[in-house]
Amino acid sequence: MKFTRAYLADYFADYNQCAAAEFTNFDAKKTRTQFRLKITSGISLMRMEAGNTLEPQYNMDFGTKISFRPGVEAELVLPFNRNKWSLFIEPHFNYYSDKGVNSVGRGRVNYKSVEFPLGLRYYTFLNDRSALFFNVLYDTSLGPIFDTSVSLEARAYFEPPSNQHNVALGAGLKSGKFSAELRHHLVRDVLHQHLYWHADQLRYSLILAYRLI
Repeated sequence: MKFTRAYLADYFADYNQCAAAEFTNFDAKKTRTQFRLKITSGISLMRMEAGNTLEPQYNMDFGTKISFRPGVEAELVLPFNRNKWSLFIEPHFNYYSDKGVNSVGRGRVNYKSVEFPLGLRYYTFLNDRSALFFNVLYDTSLGPIFDTSVSLEARAYFEPPSNQHNVALGAGLKSGKFSAELRHHLVRDVLHQHLYWHADQLRYSLILAYRLI
């Protein structure tokens, strides 16, 4: 039976920990705080449904659209547990526009915002260059901005409030300076401050990133 250096180092490290003995593992990787800056790009598959809980004739399905989502990510890798944990923020532009029809007329949604998701990331290293990662994010937005509005017919016109937020989950693969992630955003009601009215936004994103530093 062959024993590798890594196997023996882990074995004796576990033994000394159980025996409460002092020891030095010269093979252990030193961890330190790291800062990473990335440019991000990708696409979002977004769907929106709007309506009124008391007057269903206003309900409208605007359908699913694909939009481009440029952004940038700043990541702080934490100096413990072999740099497996990090905190990050990924500002990006979010856009959705489409038309719909209900029993009382036509409607239109035009939604634009700059999102500021704050996230916690966990890495599972495959080798020295590659790793799987998993994210949980709290997504806030600056906006809606520009000419953002939701219209369900002539007298049901709304400008969504600026304090938009929701939660997102993601998983991806990093290899060298490149990474790819699939992200699922939980449902966000962009008309949450309007009593009885709602405009539910559901979004899936494919995000590609390139590390600059």
